[in-house]
Amino acid sequence: MLVFSSHHVRGGGEAIVFTGELVHRDYLHWTSERDREWEIDVRHFGVRVLRQHPLLIDFDLSNSSLVFGVGREDYSAAVHAYEVLLRRAAVRNGIPGGSADEMRDAFRELIIGRINDLILDIPNLSDNEIIFGLAAIAVVLDDGHTRIGLPMGDVFPVELIALYDGIYLIGVPEEYEHALHGELLAINGIDIDEIMERLSAIIAHENEYYLRQKVTMPMIYDPIRFRHYVVRPFLREFYVLNYLGVIDDSGRASFSVRGISGEIFNIELKATSESSLIRHEFNTLMHANPDGIFWYEYFPDKSLMYVRINSFASIEEMATFNAASRSFMTELESRPTSEKMRTIIIDLRQNPGGNAEWPARADFAILSESAYYVYAIIDGGTFSKAVINTSHIIHRMENAIIIGEPAGQIDNMFSGGANLLPNSRVRYNISSMMWAGSDSEDVAIRPDVFIPLMIDDIISQHDPVLSYIFGR
Repeated sequence: MLVFSSHHVRGGGEAIVFTGELVHRDYLHWTSERDREWEIDVRHFGVRVLRQHPLLIDFDLSNSSLVFGVGREDYSAAVHAYEVLLRRAAVRNGIPGGSADEMRDAFRELIIGRINDLILDIPNLSDNEIIFGLAAIAVVLDDGHTRIGLPMGDVFPVELIALYDGIYLIGVPEEYEHALHGELLAINGIDIDEIMERLSAIIAHENEYYLRQKVTMPMIYDPIRFRHYVVRPFLREFYVLNYLGVIDDSGRASFSVRGISGEIFNIELKATSESSLIRHEFNTLMHANPDGIFWYEYFPDKSLMYVRINSFASIEEMATFNAASRSFMTELESRPTSEKMRTIIIDLRQNPGGNAEWPARADFAILSESAYYVYAIIDGGTFSKAVINTSHIIHRMENAIIIGEPAGQIDNMFSGGANLLPNSRVRYNISSMMWAGSDSEDVAIRPDVFIPLMIDDIISQHDPVLSYIFGR
């Protein structure tokens, strides 16, 4: 439904052109076609987020099609989770506390004001700057699933990995082989922590652990094609670093590195579309079958079953995932009761989520009865459905132990898929559902046993988590 609204004027004389409502094309603020097309896109995103995001609408917590997890069984848990998420997002945006209705109204006004300001600035901004402006508005919602697809172009020829104690180079140009496995300290003299702070203003995330992974890890879920694909991480992307003021238009940058022997030096790089790199090759068990969406291996000498889940399946991959998981459960069920295993490991590290529900409700009893101990391994790259399924393991298996590093947030918002802005065709996601998976107010799901992955482990091809479990 189109709603016609006239222009108003703020107290300072600045026009109010966006009130949270759609307007007919004849009532757009700008007159040039380029500016009008972007105004339509910005308005479109603003209206969609105001009408859809759970933190901005009168969200029906009793509706089981909108609330999942513990909230489907316990209404009070859903209310608690919702209020925690709303209050946390409000505090981070300087919104004073109060009732849920008061915070939600203040949040809506904040979003309306930010959309309005972006519309008024359209003629002064490049296309990319408008996209980044929308991304910054999405970040306000404190939700890793509400996001804008950022511009991608040339990248700096390095590959990175975020470990618990820093960000390291695992791919470098041949002339800088001495920098392999070095720690990235700064770019053009700007400390990496400062760069991460700037990235946090435009990259949708729910906590620092996922943010670090998202700007470095090479595997990202593509909600348009519904599959995983290799991308150029934001921390080495020219357009992103240029927008953040880390690099200038020349596309050249000085990367400050602490080498593995402790010396600090710079490597001079230029953003490019093609590069030949010396790369670290991963030979640990979790990397043994990178194309296998769900695979497992039994170690009879240790009475141990290792299950590796690289993702929880795109729509296209669901049949493959379901067949593999059913095969695994059938194998467990067929084992004689006298052959109860000592350990089952479910490795969810670097799993960005997907669509599959596993373990299914009927699987938990089988898993519990098949082994004395069940370990679920998580890290900062465990996100979305991978966190939800970890939450199921926590709540439904008494013999489950969570191990590894902090991951995504249990209680969270999530979206059903991607859309495109009408004119620019920029991809965007807006959450419309809520997962209530705990009574915790923590920003992360944390392991019972904390074992971080360090650069020495990477170099020596050592998996400290599996070593710990295999040694028990």
